[in-house]
Amino acid sequence: MKRIIFLFSLSLLITYNVSAQKESFIWYFGYSAGLDFNYNPPHILSNGAMRHTGGSGTISDHSGNLLFYTDGQDVYNKNNQLMKNGGNIGGSNMSDQSGLIIPCPGISYLYFIFSNNGINFSYSYVNMSKQGGLGEVISKNNILINGQGTNKVTAVRHSNKSDIWVITHKYKSNAFYAYLIAGSGIIKTPIISYCGSILDNPAYLYGQMKISPDGNLLVNTICEKGFELFYFDKRTGVVIGPIFRVIDQRNYVGAEFSPNGRYLYLTNQGGSTPNKQCVWQYDLNSIDSSDIINSKVFINNTKTTVGTCQVAVDGKIYIGGIDACIHIINKPNLKGSDCNYIDTSICYNPPATAPGYCFPDFLQSYFFVPDFKSDHTCLGDITNFKLTDSTWVDSVFWAFGDASSGSNNYSKLKEPNHYFADTGLYKVSIIVYRDTIIDTFSRNIRIDNYPTASFYCFGYTGMFKRKYIFF
Repeated sequence: MKRIIFLFSLSLLITYNVSAQKESFIWYFGYSAGLDFNYNPPHILSNGAMRHTGGSGTISDHSGNLLFYTDGQDVYNKNNQLMKNGGNIGGSNMSDQSGLIIPCPGISYLYFIFSNNGINFSYSYVNMSKQGGLGEVISKNNILINGQGTNKVTAVRHSNKSDIWVITHKYKSNAFYAYLIAGSGIIKTPIISYCGSILDNPAYLYGQMKISPDGNLLVNTICEKGFELFYFDKRTGVVIGPIFRVIDQRNYVGAEFSPNGRYLYLTNQGGSTPNKQCVWQYDLNSIDSSDIINSKVFINNTKTTVGTCQVAVDGKIYIGGIDACIHIINKPNLKGSDCNYIDTSICYNPPATAPGYCFPDFLQSYFFVPDFKSDHTCLGDITNFKLTDSTWVDSVFWAFGDASSGSNNYSKLKEPNHYFADTGLYKVSIIVYRDTIIDTFSRNIRIDNYPTASFYCFGYTGMFKRKYIFF
């Protein structure tokens, strides 16, 4: 049985001070609706040019300033005006994942838009150095999959930290297509992985496909059928599995991973009573199909129709709805009701402004935040520290919160050890450097004495302490 291990303790407290990638700081979606994550809580926007219930894509610069956005059909600049040559780029604004914007590696002013319309999967080029910085679509309707496209697309960085994988699914097939985006452009010959269900029903075109921010797992929701979870190899672009599948004929439309990768959330739209509009959570701690299925937790029935899901830079998961309000999972890294789902958290003013079913899709790597785990935390042990995923990490700097240890209080190793000479609560901090991003976060770890236990055996009284038995 294969397992992904997550080590947690009730005595641990983690805090973040993250210099996040700000390309995802502004969202536009639905009927003129938007959110601005340059503020906490995010500011509500109501000046968007789009008016539809389907998906979208939005991109900002490194400082969190809006560049442009799209519904997969038309492209709008930062002034909420149609971008030059930005009409009819090949997608449909009714698709769940209609437009995904990806930066060209190594060329700061060039972007790709990947569009779905349920028939074709295509891409367009945007050059932001044109039109005085307002941008221009310089090429559009470039078809990658002709006649057998779906409404599914997701993306994550390659393990080389530069290139990007864009993944979609072919209709009437069980084929995943992974396209590599490099500094030279799109490599049009995809990596094809044949696995999972054949999407041979028009209903199966719908529902989100999402990859985890660390790039290790991929989920594909299949409307009116179920969902499937796969491994993804971010080095080769190969999809492997499924690890497990749920075929229960529910109308799953939204899917998202918690920032720490442990929990999978799904939204169910319609279906049988009593859970017509609801949110589910699965624990991925064990990659064993029976364990995952048995971990299913019913989070909540929603008051309004649920839509797709998207994690944000604030670590929360946002859930769309056709009515006036957005639902939020405030603490998605926690199990069950502790995830703090709040129904109708953010409300707009319809009909002028409403969120719609779907949120914008992003390069999922924008939401990757490295975490660390520790073990051997009893007095006398050498405590080990390790990043949970160091794929995209360039370098690190640790501070163990143990000033009495002098220069040993610090380390630049990715997997350091430290000896704590006394019991107590220590604030361990780590600075992670990756590309131009600096993440700083801290966790309190408790060093305790080994537990002891007394016992009586054949007339002798003994004590178990650490690894030894004393009589």
